[in-house]
This record gives sequence, C-alpha cells and structure tokens, in this order.
Amino acid sequence: MTLDFVDPVLSVLLLLLLLYFFFLWRGSVYKLVWPEFLVYITMYLILSFVYRFGLTDPESRAMFESVSRECDKISGLIPVSFVLGFYVSLVVSRWWDQYNQTPWPDNLCVFIASNIEGEDKQARLTRRTIARYVNLTFNLTFRMISSPCKKRFPTLDHMIDAEMI
Repeated sequence: MTLDFVDPVLSVLLLLLLLYFFFLWRGSVYKLVWPEFLVYITMYLILSFVYRFGLTDPESRAMFESVSRECDKISGLIPVSFVLGFYVSLVVSRWWDQYNQTPWPDNLCVFIASNIEGEDKQARLTRRTIARYVNLTFNLTFRMISSPCKKRFPTLDHMIDAEMI
C-alpha cells in the first residue's frame, strides 16, 4: 500500500511564492488591501489579548461579551451584499459612461471618407492627412490620461519616429 502526501516544506514554499507574485503584480488587489488588512488583524489581536489576559474579573468579561453581541446584532442590520451591489453598479456605470464618451477616431474617419469624395490623388491625400491629424490628437489626448500611452510616446520625438507628426 502506498501513501501519497505533499511535502509540507514544498507547500509552504509554494504559498510564499504565490504571495510574492501577488505583491509583485502591479494591478494586484492585494497591494491595495494589505494595509487595511494589517490594521484589521492588529486590532483583532489587541482586542483578543485584552479579552483573554486583560479582563480578569467575570463582570468585565460579561460586559465585553454583551458589547460584542450588540455589535453583532447591529452589523446584521446592514445588508453588506446589498450595499456592495449598489457600489459595484455605480462603479461599472461610471466606467461604462467614460467608455461611451471616449471619442474614437473610427467614426470621424468614416464620416470623412463619406464626405470627401473622389478617387484622385488630392482627395485621397486630404482624407489621409485629416485622419493622421485625428489620430495625432487622439494620441496627444491619451498621453495625458493613460500611462501605457505615455510610456509608448514619452516625447514628441517618439511620435515623429512613429510617423504620427
């Protein structure tokens, strides 16, 4: 009969590696939450030590337990999932409104192609020049609000190299 078990040292190393990657990841939620989590754990440990070692007489322990029961009752009155649902709905609707208000150059280029008629070289050059200016203004605007775009085009010389200007 064979027994399969995982080496406890290996599982701890994998857990530490996973935590390392969570904190290494730039967009990690754990990076945003860990200070509050640390405060929560510290406060919990302080209250636990006060209850276990600081409150020696039964009367003060009974008072602490009654206060904690009242806090538990009050926290049950607020439906956290309901409030969280409203918050998520608000965040997603704001993001969707921002996305819908973003001026994409595609619509303007279709408008230009339909209104500047002609197959000759001058009409094609005019359409192409206007489209290049639209793309340039689009990129100049996004350089101010988007860090990936700012990294791609940190200076105007990079835009010249990409033949936008």
